[in-house]
Amino acid sequence: VVAVCMLLTSASSLAGSMLLRPIINNIASTDTSATDRLIYLGSMLAVLGSVYFIGVFTNYFQAKLMLTVSQGASEKIRNDLFQKLQTLPVRFFDTNTTGETMSRFTNDVDNIDMMLNHSVTALFSGAVTLVGTLFFMITTNWILTLVTVIFIPINL
Repeated sequence: VVAVCMLLTSASSLAGSMLLRPIINNIASTDTSATDRLIYLGSMLAVLGSVYFIGVFTNYFQAKLMLTVSQGASEKIRNDLFQKLQTLPVRFFDTNTTGETMSRFTNDVDNIDMMLNHSVTALFSGAVTLVGTLFFMITTNWILTLVTVIFIPINL
């Protein structure tokens, strides 16, 4: 479900960008009357607003789901760590301070939680957006896309 939400969020962002081109071209066109252009602009702004609303809604739903998943995983890890602590011999607690052990557990679990909640979703969403942008660039003007793809590594 999270992957579908990420795809919809990225697709709505890309679709919104692609919708701007025909809107601007129609407004700048002198072939139609001003009234027709205003009617077209109003209808396309409604479509654009709907597309961006879908993106915002799916982004919110995806973030809420990932927060639930990461908190559930953190809780399971913490419970597993607590169970492991219960089975450790007394010698372990004599050689390691309680504060150091708890600090390690807390920091490690928090890092895993942050990775699940932010890094994984950002990586997947960025990859989908990159592929989608490349697709739209190719469909818009493949020659300009080819020039861009060739010169990006040269400029780095």
